Amino acid sequence: MALPNSLGFNVRGPRRLSCRAARSERGREFALALGVCLATLTKVVDERDETTSAGRVGFRPLRRDDVAMLCDWLARPHVLAWWHHDPSPASVEADFGPGIDGEDPVEYFIVAIDGDECAFIESCQLHDEDEWWNALQVVDAPRDAFTVDYFIAEPSLIGLGLGTAMIGAFLADRWRRYPDATCSIVDVDPANPPSWRALEKNGYCAVWEGELDVSNPRDQGPTRIYRLERPATDGRAAPPQPPRPHPSHVSVRAKPKDEVAMSDDLFGR
Repeated sequence: MALPNSLGFNVRGPRRLSCRAARSERGREFALALGVCLATLTKVVDERDETTSAGRVGFRPLRRDDVAMLCDWLARPHVLAWWHHDPSPASVEADFGPGIDGEDPVEYFIVAIDGDECAFIESCQLHDEDEWWNALQVVDAPRDAFTVDYFIAEPSLIGLGLGTAMIGAFLADRWRRYPDATCSIVDVDPANPPSWRALEKNGYCAVWEGELDVSNPRDQGPTRIYRLERPATDGRAAPPQPPRPHPSHVSVRAKPKDEVAMSDDLFGR
């Protein structure tokens, strides 16, 4: 297992380093100390990965009695900084109420991690959102694509890998929810690394960066578009996609997708 890149070396190296160092007594002592150090560090990283990805992630539909909690979450500085949503009850009711009542195609969910409700996620297909579909023609977005948006409400849980696990579990359900979807397209603020890194860890690739032509001030400003093709693991092959040009300044290399265990009642069904 590779250690984080910031450490500047790879765990696969100790055996090779040990062989080189064993040419002298001093080298053998150094190799032994280094091997113990790296073995300990590897164990810590492994345990961290197990903790962040193995926790149970559950979703339930947003309800009317969640409005007060959602107002509180949207008012928290770390959420408000990226969502820019008026956290007043009237505004939250106006924007989320139709979805709660089933009158809006956007689906909203409260996320529980290890039983504690601490995050929010939503999704819809672009054929239900004409303005977004038109704006996303900068990447030739198909009508059947779906998009997601999300946040973790508890600041102490940010940076632990829980966002990656949450998105991975949600995607597994969304591919079933939208059987006609050929891909998922998500826009994020380039200045919000925790958000786009969670997408990259789930296989999304950056395909465009700029400013979208949208009317809502909350959605204006610098944007990076990520795209994820439908996986072929759902029993049918992903449909072929035409090649798309990618700007040279945006990385489009997919990163390994985290595996997240799911159960049949993950979404309370």
